[in-house]
Amino acid sequence: MPVAWGQQLCLDAQFANSAQAENTVTPDGLRVTLYNPARGAVEEHTALYSGRPAAISLVTAPAAYANRTQTGPDAVNAMRFQGSYYLQLTLDRRVPTPVPLALNVSLRGTPQPGPDYEGDTDASVFGLAGHGRNHQDTMRTVGLSGIGLGTALVLALATWTALGRRGRGSPRGRALR
Repeated sequence: MPVAWGQQLCLDAQFANSAQAENTVTPDGLRVTLYNPARGAVEEHTALYSGRPAAISLVTAPAAYANRTQTGPDAVNAMRFQGSYYLQLTLDRRVPTPVPLALNVSLRGTPQPGPDYEGDTDASVFGLAGHGRNHQDTMRTVGLSGIGLGTALVLALATWTALGRRGRGSPRGRALR
């Protein structure tokens, strides 16, 4: 789910009756986990499931650059990126399936301008040193240098091995003329 700076993600998961699960009680049978664009956990909520209707709701803090230095709940600190947030819904393996689900995901708040990044914002989120075109050129140079150096080493080893085998074929102690 794309979340812009200043927006909050809201989720309501409604699990319906399941005749097959009426005699099954699982304390953490339902689990909803939200991950940020860096694949860090934002929030996780669980609920008991016994075949009767159950619900899990969550509302995140607004996505803000300032959340990076926020002290307090980890869920606020984890909302430090704009971008695609990922939702994982899990049903305990002991719960008989299928279980009907109604999922409502929405955004609150008006998108706000975020910090100014130089270059590609996705690269800056993950702390890459270079950005944009310069970064691509640098990576290409590093890759080609590695391939060239590896090839030179393989050739040097092959030559050294061939010369070593050739030297073993001559008898020892023979006088040179």
